[in-house]
Amino acid sequence: MFGKIVDFFCGLIAGAFLGAVVVSMVTPKSGKEFRGELKNGFDEIKLDYELGKQKKRDDLEADIKRRWGE
Repeated sequence: MFGKIVDFFCGLIAGAFLGAVVVSMVTPKSGKEFRGELKNGFDEIKLDYELGKQKKRDDLEADIKRRWGE
């Protein structure tokens, strides 16, 4: 049982390493450009999350006020 878990994680690490090597070999951009675009993508996702979280909070507060008649 333990051997299967070790084999799985070794395969996972090897696959991640191989994937990183392939991506770095075939990408037409420099590492700096790629990291910049990746950071911008994460920043957009984070902003969307924060906006969605705030909208949900506002909706819940409005619903509570409506239900309690404040």
